[in-house]
Amino acid sequence: MKLLLISSKKLGRLISEIIDEGIRLLLQEVQISQPKEGYSAEETVYLTTKQALAYLHISKPTLNKLRRQGLVRGLRVSDKRVLCEKSN
Repeated sequence: MKLLLISSKKLGRLISEIIDEGIRLLLQEVQISQPKEGYSAEETVYLTTKQALAYLHISKPTLNKLRRQGLVRGLRVSDKRVLCEKSN
């Protein structure tokens, strides 16, 4: 057995990446499932904060400012996680 030492910052990044991947997989499953009767076939696509930053080519403070202004809609999935609608 090997013992690995990592900084708390790196551990935080690893946990964040694992959670982001889990959310991405869950969203894929939701999008793959059949839409219920009465709903449109088009599903809303959500991006993680990291994906939204890359997609919009903006900084995190700018994204937060746009959320506060209502220009970017978000879906809060936990205390710290907010997903952004890609259609915005």
